[in-house]
Amino acid sequence: MEHSFALIRAEFLQRLEEDNFYDLRIHDRPSSVVEFIDFLTAGNLAMRQLGLVDRAQFPDLTNLEITFSEFLARPIKLNDRDILIRTFFCEYFCEAIAVALIREVSRSPHAPGDDAALGEIGVATWPEWVEAMISPDRVHQLANDLSKAASKALEHRTLISFFIRAPVPGKFSMWGPGASSGQGRKLPTRVIEGDGYSVAVSVSRYEEVECAAAAYEWQES
Repeated sequence: MEHSFALIRAEFLQRLEEDNFYDLRIHDRPSSVVEFIDFLTAGNLAMRQLGLVDRAQFPDLTNLEITFSEFLARPIKLNDRDILIRTFFCEYFCEAIAVALIREVSRSPHAPGDDAALGEIGVATWPEWVEAMISPDRVHQLANDLSKAASKALEHRTLISFFIRAPVPGKFSMWGPGASSGQGRKLPTRVIEGDGYSVAVSVSRYEEVECAAAAYEWQES
């Protein structure tokens, strides 16, 4: 299944760069790595509040400077199983992603060489390929493949980097794809009276920019 796995892995790694699998419409599972990290923290707290710490024990995240590789190597207890987060990441995150990507890849435009994926498992059409690929054994193998690919791609990335993006010198930072300017209200000029003098404080907004972010300047006069 080399060709099939390669097609799905390429799509997976492309989405992993933005950590965005939301449009795959995965229900009841994390749709990004950051959601998976957050899920473990929330799950730990929920189990404690319900008095069910014997069923699930996740490590508290007190240091977000650890790498993703170090995070995956941490032990957890889940339903009487002592496993590593790496195993849970594969089973809980990657398996759901794998099934969704199988269907997504089947619907995507295909290059001439992509038909090799059909031939290697003995089918003639992409709908048949989907049915063959979503068997439990193949999904499990694919999830392992995607988990290894994610581990390698994110090996040295710190956990905090999933939550906070460092600003790029000379660039504007935006909250997300839907962020835009033009919201809020203009700040009024404030006059501060002193002993025989006054200081006017104002904020000017510059509209003559060629991007979605406007520049502001703090002024005193």
